[in-house]
Amino acid sequence: MIEYLREWDKCAHSTLRMKSTQEVEVNHGYKFSDKLNAEFLQESYGNNLEFGKKMFSIFLESIDGDLEDLQLAIHAKDYVHVKGVAHKIKNNFTWVGLPQLSSVMYKLEMAAGNKSQTLKDDFNEFLSLFKQERVTVDTEYTRLSDHLSCNQ
Repeated sequence: MIEYLREWDKCAHSTLRMKSTQEVEVNHGYKFSDKLNAEFLQESYGNNLEFGKKMFSIFLESIDGDLEDLQLAIHAKDYVHVKGVAHKIKNNFTWVGLPQLSSVMYKLEMAAGNKSQTLKDDFNEFLSLFKQERVTVDTEYTRLSDHLSCNQ
């Protein structure tokens, strides 16, 4: 019984948090944060929040390894590998509501293709932006997971 009440309390708090007018309603009262591209996320996952949760999960599980791989390739000046990794992961940012980071990753991909001397600076710019947005993606994944567990 206590476990049930804890779950109910978590769900009640989750519902209260989602009442912000700065969010876009999606499914079963779920609203993606306006810190992300909520319109795109609504269009993509509005009728299948489980799929959205899976996409966020895959992103969070893979992004750190992909960025480490990218950073090592940049330091080794392995431009072909940098271009390949940047190309592979650039659209992943769009799928979690961060199209601006997809654009920066595209810039990295092009810089690697041109063997640009600004590649390290471009990557550092990306990392700075990503560190700010990583918290937003983590928070959204938690909110989405909580919402789905409360509406089963």
